[in-house]
Amino acid sequence: MIKVIILGITGSIGTNSLNGISSFKNNIKIIGVSAHNHLDKAIKICQDYNINSLCYEDFNSNEKTCLKSTNNNTDIKLYSSVIDMLSFLKPDVIINGISSAAGLNATIKCFQSDLKENTILALANKESIVIGGFNLFKESKKKKIRIIPVDSEHSCLYELIKAHKRKYIDKLIITASGGPFLNWDIKDLSKIQISDALNHPTWNMGKKITIDSSTLANKGLEVIEAHYLFNFNSDKINVVINPNSIVHSMVLCKNGQIYAQLSPPSMIFPILNAISEKDKTLKTINFSKPLDFSDGINLNFSNVDLIKFPLLKVAYSTIENDQPNNLKPLIFCCADEIAVELFLDNKISYLEISKYIEKALKINFMTKKRTLYDLFDTYNEVKKIICSSISLPLSV
Repeated sequence: MIKVIILGITGSIGTNSLNGISSFKNNIKIIGVSAHNHLDKAIKICQDYNINSLCYEDFNSNEKTCLKSTNNNTDIKLYSSVIDMLSFLKPDVIINGISSAAGLNATIKCFQSDLKENTILALANKESIVIGGFNLFKESKKKKIRIIPVDSEHSCLYELIKAHKRKYIDKLIITASGGPFLNWDIKDLSKIQISDALNHPTWNMGKKITIDSSTLANKGLEVIEAHYLFNFNSDKINVVINPNSIVHSMVLCKNGQIYAQLSPPSMIFPILNAISEKDKTLKTINFSKPLDFSDGINLNFSNVDLIKFPLLKVAYSTIENDQPNNLKPLIFCCADEIAVELFLDNKISYLEISKYIEKALKINFMTKKRTLYDLFDTYNEVKKIICSSISLPLSV
């Protein structure tokens, strides 16, 4: 029986994890979950899925959360520290589905916990890898914690690299849906409203990641993520548009052959792929409904318009000639989080998102990346500097 803890149970990854795992009750048991809001909703989930442990902690800060609930009729053990929960329960797999920098803090707390050797950290949180960079994988090796990506594209690349061996692969090809503005004329981008940007054609996600998908900042974060996950230089990572999100990524082998992974757009596949690293027999069980070619599948591909989507090019620039203390990916990630929040608050326009990030990358930061355990504080330090240095409104 594989013992799993899910961090961020009320979010989209948490929901997908519950849906996926519920079909494998004889193989997988959820022994604990975390939430940082909606405590009563989290307790109800625990009751519905027979989960005995719940951590209620604010991962946006380093302060413990006071436990309060209107539901007192429960035998669920409540924790105010995820470190305490992880160290006591010692899961086989931890799924980190917490978004943004809070997810980085959760990842750091996983490394601070007393875990079993070869515990799998199934990461859906891009920021952990983008901000953690080389430090994350250095610490992963030291602590003997296995990092498996849950992002659909990187889960696909992980499986393809495993199948075809890294030494035979020349390039990674990451696919992108193109978001809601793929077919918009560039002249019309200045008219974009919040509701337009939140209307993703394929995926149902949280607000921040949906806006990132519309600007392709999300795809930029995935390029950085692939660079650190698989140790490929930026010139060996390509992005192509595949609007229906059927091809989740590809590898170009040195002999010229390209291999792809195809499946319906569902997060259940990457989540269960990560868990099945603990039990290969799960690979023999059908995770979800496969593609039906009798329905007709159109696999269109095209290049990304970098004038229309400048943030992808900006993201590439953050890892060119990368060094261990490179702060640029952290700045990109931080500035993007601020800019998206400003856009959602109607304080900047859609086109100003990219301008804000470009301005942030020009700031001369005195702070330096240190160890993995300093990165959340470094992130918040950089965030304060960016907010105080860039005045609004911006000139587009």
